Amino acid sequence: MRIHITGNAGAGKTTLAKLLGEQLDLPAHHLDTVVWGPGWTKPSSDLKLQAISKLAANDSWIIEGVSEQVRKRADFVIVLATPTYKCLYRCVKRCFQVGFRSRPELPPNCPEIAILFRAIKIVLRFQRSIGHQLQTDAIHNDNYIHCEDPVSAVEQLQCILRTANTGR
Repeated sequence: MRIHITGNAGAGKTTLAKLLGEQLDLPAHHLDTVVWGPGWTKPSSDLKLQAISKLAANDSWIIEGVSEQVRKRADFVIVLATPTYKCLYRCVKRCFQVGFRSRPELPPNCPEIAILFRAIKIVLRFQRSIGHQLQTDAIHNDNYIHCEDPVSAVEQLQCILRTANTGR
């Protein structure tokens, strides 16, 4: 099973990936480890695409982050449509909680404080740049789960999996 979790920064993607990974016994991967290099450097587009292709080529995974390539390969796509104000609050809160350290799902030397203003821009622009398209895609695809929070996503996915296993 291949599950892609996508949404805005601060939407709860990492939390949901960890939770589902444990529940479904699937490896959880974070695209932040591919999109960013040490010290918040950006790898070349070719290196990034190769790394994403390598992750997505596996038969079973949970990958969280924003990637059309991963979405196309996924059996299920969970779109976390967390309201912008919540994402903004969570990003700022995380910045002050983590501060000058790197989160475990990031490469080394990526202190959260160094990207605060970039994260705010990402959150504020997300709906215009990709969020609207994800919502539209979710309307037209049965394998998309569109919800505001991780708990609803887990419940909807469990319901889909139960239905698939029972044939109803």
